[in-house]
Amino acid sequence: MTTPFIVIVRFQTTAQNQATVLQQIDSYVDKFLRHFSGFLGSTLHSNTDGSDIVHYASWQQEADFRAFAEAAVDHPDLPILRSYQPMAAFYQISHQYKPASASRA
Repeated sequence: MTTPFIVIVRFQTTAQNQATVLQQIDSYVDKFLRHFSGFLGSTLHSNTDGSDIVHYASWQQEADFRAFAEAAVDHPDLPILRSYQPMAAFYQISHQYKPASASRA
């Protein structure tokens, strides 16, 4: 079994526009991105000071993400999302940690 391909994108925002940007990213993910084959799920994180948003997405494999990225090039929402200076990075899961048991002796 292969580990998921992880894509983390950070968008620059301000306290004044963060709610609007969240709504724009949410719409893009909900109406477009999550419908692609190999998409496992994603989470939006908003910085408490309003300075940025991080989108963490999991894909079954890199090829699934690349197929989505190729289809996304002409998407009408892309220019506005690019205006928030997205910076993408690609990862694989190296290790995951579970909570320690509360019943340790």
